[in-house]
Amino acid sequence: MEKRKIGKGSTSANAGLLQYINDRSLTAAIHRFGEDKAVRHYSLFQKAVQIVREEIIPKIGTGLDYCTRNSLYFASTKADEDFLIKEYQTLKQYKFPVEFYTREMIQKAFSFSKPAALVSKSEAEINPLKYTHALFKFAAEAGVKVYEETEIIGKTRSSEDYHVVTSNGHTIRAKYLVYSIGYEASHQISVTNAFLTTSYCIVTNPLNIKNWKDRMLIWETARPYLYVRTTQDNRIIAGGLDEDTDLKDCLS
Repeated sequence: MEKRKIGKGSTSANAGLLQYINDRSLTAAIHRFGEDKAVRHYSLFQKAVQIVREEIIPKIGTGLDYCTRNSLYFASTKADEDFLIKEYQTLKQYKFPVEFYTREMIQKAFSFSKPAALVSKSEAEINPLKYTHALFKFAAEAGVKVYEETEIIGKTRSSEDYHVVTSNGHTIRAKYLVYSIGYEASHQISVTNAFLTTSYCIVTNPLNIKNWKDRMLIWETARPYLYVRTTQDNRIIAGGLDEDTDLKDCLS
């Protein structure tokens, strides 16, 4: 059940970076949660990217603008270089496939200069809207009923199932309900430490792209950070710049 058109919420504005290295570094995760949980956390992210590549994509078809990429995580300032060195050593210790780039290596591979960078292997890019449509098409052909432009306005639960009341006056029965609603989760559950901000994503016209080694995904240590990638038709997608925005504006 989707209250909008399929994929027309934040999915259509997603930059489509599939990465196992994420906002919380492995080093920080170990300090916060302990070694076993932190390494498992990163391993599950890595496994998820692998499953998309090896199991899901072959099943749902081509034309999704999917491509395996390495990613460049650069030090925004000289002060961040030590952090990247430590993170590189931690990732290598637990057998994650990474390389360390010096300033000279970055200058040789790209048209900019940064103090240092971490290069992670076997990540990916994808067109999120095409991917979502392909997943729903695959599910529908397998017998899943898909309800588009159908908002849930109420629900009751019996001993056997749920009765979900929709905005267009129907009742749908389901044994289980799984909420996958991203930033709109605050309407369904109370999360005291969740704060909504606005992030931006822009796309260029097709360009003559040069001096961009292996079309790597690029992001940085600064917070909020900038992320950049190329597309199959030689555009550049760039995003970031988190800032406070009125919640009504986000949902309108």
